[in-house]
This record gives sequence, structure tokens and C-alpha cells, in this order.
Amino acid sequence: MARGLGKYTVSFYILILCNIVIFFNVSAMPNLLNQLIKEFSLDFASASRIIYYYMFAYGISALFVVFFHEILNRYKSLIISMHLIILLNCIIALVRNYQLILICRIWCGISGSIVAPTSLTIIKDLFHETKEEKIGYLFGANSVAGITGTLLSGYFSWRLLFLIPAIMGVIALFLLVALFPRQDLLRCDKRRKMGVKRLLGNYVTIFAQSNHINVFILIFINSFICTGFYSYFGYHLKTYYRLSLLDISYILPLSIIGSILMNFMIGKISRIFSSDRIIQGGFFLLAISLLLFKVSWTWIIVLIMLIFGIARAMIHSMAVSSWLDFPESIRSNASSFNSFIVFLGGSLGVRILPCFFRTAGFTFAAQSIALAIMAISLLSTLAVRLQALSK
Repeated sequence: MARGLGKYTVSFYILILCNIVIFFNVSAMPNLLNQLIKEFSLDFASASRIIYYYMFAYGISALFVVFFHEILNRYKSLIISMHLIILLNCIIALVRNYQLILICRIWCGISGSIVAPTSLTIIKDLFHETKEEKIGYLFGANSVAGITGTLLSGYFSWRLLFLIPAIMGVIALFLLVALFPRQDLLRCDKRRKMGVKRLLGNYVTIFAQSNHINVFILIFINSFICTGFYSYFGYHLKTYYRLSLLDISYILPLSIIGSILMNFMIGKISRIFSSDRIIQGGFFLLAISLLLFKVSWTWIIVLIMLIFGIARAMIHSMAVSSWLDFPESIRSNASSFNSFIVFLGGSLGVRILPCFFRTAGFTFAAQSIALAIMAISLLSTLAVRLQALSK
């Protein structure tokens, strides 16, 4: 199949738009919680279900994306997913029943889990020679969408933050139907067929490789702590610092900006330091940022949030890249399992950590988590050194 850039340029932008629809309001959720709490007279625990229901559904569904590709095909999977995303976002924007909104968010997680992995596999086929560059652009677009949605959460009603991606989804769906090279994609799918039994066997192979278990544990811990903290921090800024939704909408994106800055630098850093060193450095910075959150000066939060985002990206980039070590035949399954770990850890973090923050107090809880991170980092370093000495 032809690999030229010109032939598939429009297709690439369509995939970007599909992903923007998914990630537009995800990072804005901590600020939207403040609106939901007020409109539906909820406590934080009840309101936060809109986050962890979505993440849990996304994580579980991510394991089965490859099965959708096998049973249907990638093009149909993408089309069905976008139909559901449009419908669900419209329902959420219009209804006044919070329980129905939660049900819709579960289905948003299921539908959304198909879009990103499907887009990545399509990019690998249509842009084989420049796939790394295109994947970088895709992730960059997702980050920009997240920042934009979070900034708008200080200006617009939460309902509009769901209606906007629904409108963008209609445009993306029209472009998918009208301009996407489905026949080229179908020919690729015929070559990719491997059967359900083999797919199940791939997951068994992944679990059997014990050397990757520690990496998946680190991915889980990073997602658990960072997502749990981030989901609660918007509420903390509102209740403790008495900041407006507009002020919070400018603070929350700083962590995303920090992550973007680190992603630009991580390639050069990885040529100087090993993955283990970078991950340890990330956990150290994460602990420092949590320790500093007790500072009462509002302006220092800007620096802390940047450090928080940098630390999160250091850990995530190095740990997640480990799935590339798997053979090509099981790499898609490893990627799906990685998404499962990330979103499972995040959903549990959103469910558990805010309870700890409210019960123990924000400062004490943040300091306790920071000390636990440092202890885990030191123990892992000691374990590696002891293992090296035993050899």
C-alpha cells in the first residue's frame, strides 16, 4: 500500500479530530465537579463518580478493543464509537437526572476506549515511515484539547462542555464517512487478522513475562496518585482557597503544560540517564510537589503544578514505553493492557484518595503520600542494587 503523506493527510487530521472529541473535557472534570456539586446538591464523593465511572469503564473496555477489531473491523469500530460519543454527550448536556448522566459516562468510557487505540493502529499502517512523528502530533493535539477544555471550564457551563465535543463529533463522523480511505484500511485489516484464540494467548504471554510486572506496578501507582490528587485539587482550591471557577481553570492546565514540556525533553534526557533513574527522579519530584502543597501562598501553586506535571510525565513516559519491548505480534495487546492499568489505577485513585484527603486533612494526607512515595522509591533502588550484587 502506498505510504505517501499526501494521500492520507486528510485521514490523519480526521483521526486527530476524533481524539479531540474524546479528550476535550476529560482534564476539565475536576473543575466541572464544582458546578455539578452546586447544581445537583451533591457532596464531593457523589459528584466524583462522573470521573471514576468513566475511567473504570475505559480501563476495562481497553482490554477488549482488539476483539472489536477482529469481530468488526477498525473502520466500523471507529464509526460506531463516534455515533455513541455524539449521542451520549448530547444526552448528558440536556438531561437533569444525575444518575442518567453517570450511566452515560460509563458508556462514554466504553466508547472512548476504542478511539485512541484504534487511531494508533491506523497511524501505524497508513503512516508507517513517519508513525512516531504522527503519534507525537496526535498526543500533542490531545493535550491541547485538554488544556482548551479546562480553560473553558472557567467560562462556560458544564453542559456546554459536553455539547461542544458532541458538535465536533458530528463533524468528525461526517468526515469519516465522506473522506476516510476505508478500502485501504480494510485491506490492512485482512493482513492483521489473527483470531480470538491467539489474542487471548497474547494476554497470557504478557502476564507470563514477570520482568514487566514491576513496570505495570509503577504505572498503576503513578496513575493512582496523580489522577486521585488531580481530581480532588480543583475542589480543594474552591473550598480552601476560595478561588473562582475561572481562577481554577487557569491553574489546573499547568500540570498538563508541565507534562508537555517534559515530553518534549524526555528523548534527550533518556539518552543521558537510564529509565530507572528517570522514573526515580519523577517520583522524587512528585513527592516534593506534594510536600509543597501545604504552602499557603496561592502564587506558588503555579510552580508546584508545573513540577507535578513534569514528574507525572517522567514516570509515565518511561514506564509506558516499556510495552514497546514486547514483540510486534503482541504489542497491541500490551498497549491495551497498559491502558487498562492506567485507567484502573486512576479510577481507584479518584475513588479512594479524596476520602483520605477529606478525613485526614489535605496537608497531612499530601505529606503522608509524599513520604510513602519516597519510601517506595528508596526500597525499589535498594532492591535493584541487592539484585545486582547477588549476580
